[in-house]
Amino acid sequence: MIDFLLAGGYTMVIVIVVGGVMLVAAARFAREAEPRRLALVKALTWALAFAVISGIAANLVATCHAVISDPEFSRAPLMPLLEGFAESITPAILGGAIASIAWILVGVGVRRMPDV
Repeated sequence: MIDFLLAGGYTMVIVIVVGGVMLVAAARFAREAEPRRLALVKALTWALAFAVISGIAANLVATCHAVISDPEFSRAPLMPLLEGFAESITPAILGGAIASIAWILVGVGVRRMPDV
């Protein structure tokens, strides 16, 4: 698991922090379903999505920069690019997993909401 987090770089910290806050908000909504709590989860979902997108972009830039900066990688760039691209996607994997769990909790909360 540590290798997975290290592969994503510093952007994983942002995904973990935003995702953790979102999980707490979703759990609170599941426990006590109120529209304002749901609005917070929605906003945090957008924040998580943007953190994932910017994390992937930053990782792809770092990968490409590393490949063009190293003469050995530049001669045969396919393998370093593939490895770098695989590592670059780790924020999406973590963010998607966190969002899935959060929205399962939202589903529980929506089910528990009183009919209006």
